[in-house]
Order: sequence, then structure tokens, then C-alpha cells
Amino acid sequence: MAASRLPGWLTRFSDQHPGTVTDAVGNALRLQAPDGATARITAWPTEPPDQVEAMRDWARGPHALSLILVRRGGWTVGAARGDELTAHRTGRRYVQSRTAAGGWSQQRFARRRGNQADALVLHVAEAAAALLPERPDGVVLGGDRALATAVLDELPTRTGQRALPELPRRELYDLPDPRLVVLRTALARARSAQIRIDDPTRG
Repeated sequence: MAASRLPGWLTRFSDQHPGTVTDAVGNALRLQAPDGATARITAWPTEPPDQVEAMRDWARGPHALSLILVRRGGWTVGAARGDELTAHRTGRRYVQSRTAAGGWSQQRFARRRGNQADALVLHVAEAAAALLPERPDGVVLGGDRALATAVLDELPTRTGQRALPELPRRELYDLPDPRLVVLRTALARARSAQIRIDDPTRG
């Protein structure tokens, strides 16, 4: 759900389920109603605020973002301020798939694949460093978890910003092959809340 709609949704849920109790459970917001209806809301990995109107900013997340989406076949990186994508780059770079072959040939294949993956990480890190906001407030990672995390870990060596891997992050590893349209989808999802509802009153 878009961040701008979250306060209104919370108000409607409470109106439809009188007596709803709202509390933070870790980085999630939990709603429990006497009629058995529940909802769990997640957004950025920070504790949800107490005030309904402040939920919009929590779901929207940090203002200046670096986005890194990478898979074996391609990548896209971007910089965003608010809801606007301010810069982006997209490319293709091949990394071989795994093989079931055994013996010496498999070892040689694994080394080649490892070298290709390392080259991909370095290439994407270089592209991301060139687009990184001067002072990013958060990071969005997507695609292949190991590759995207490796790119993020490589960025401090290219930018001097040692705290980059420690920034708040949204992880969207269910995204398809990285392209510009997918990058825009990632930004929209990063600026939204995820809601899981269990409402027996609508059964």
C-alpha cells in the first residue's frame, strides 16, 4: 500500500473493528481487534511510530535512496529522492549457471563462474558508486541476495562512505530480471507498506 494511503487505511480498520489495539512488534505494526481481526504492517526496519499520521513517513522511508538490483544476467542501479528516480543505469553481464558435472571439469567451471560473479559485483559497484546520492539515507536491494549484498559491501571501498552497509534497507528479492521498469517498481514498493490481514468477520 502506498505510504500516503496508510493513515487512512489504519483509521478505517479501527472504525470497522471497534476496540482495535495497535502496538509495535519489533519493526512491524500489529493491529488486534476484539472480533478476531488482525493485521500486520511492515515497512522500513525501524520501530513504527505511535501516531497514525506519522505512519506515512515511516512507510515512505528515507528521503535519499540508492537502489541496487542485480541478477546473474543483468543489473540496474539508481538514485532517488522522495518518489522520484533521479539517475539510473542498466546493463547486462553474463554469469554461468550451475552445472551438475563432476570432477576436475566441475572445479574449473566453478572457478570460472566465481570469477564472473566477482567481475559482475565489481562492475555494478562501480556503476552504483557513480550514481550514489551524496549522503544516502537508505538502500534498496533486489534480485539475487548474495550478489546484491556483495555489491553493497563493495561500495565503501569505492566511495569512502564506510557506513553504507549499515544504512536502513528494504530487500525485494522477488523482483524479476533487472530493467528500468523493474527499478521504478522497486522504488514504488520501497515507498510503501506491506499489509497482511486475517479477518474472520469476512469469512
